[in-house]
Amino acid sequence: RWSAADKTMINIDQPHLINVYNSTMGGVDRADQNIGAYRIQIRMKKWWRPLFAFYVDASVQNALLLYRQTSAARSQPMDQLAFKRAIVHVFLLRYKQDRAVGRPLT
Repeated sequence: RWSAADKTMINIDQPHLINVYNSTMGGVDRADQNIGAYRIQIRMKKWWRPLFAFYVDASVQNALLLYRQTSAARSQPMDQLAFKRAIVHVFLLRYKQDRAVGRPLT
């Protein structure tokens, strides 16, 4: 870091514990980072709705990791946003309701 007194850059030793943490952080911190990139934004007074949204985000993140480990990912790679859009597209096609034709019944 910069030393104002010496007006030069000085090296500071990194504590061993921080070095070990940074080298093995791959699991939880990486998942939090990926989930936070495209998080479902729900702000409600009901406590369970944001919790439900987190579980959906975590499930999509786990599905993305499984997708990347399969052979399909090698032939058709997708980033996280494209993967989420593909999931939404499948659900919209699967559960869409056909519009009624004609006048509405009264």
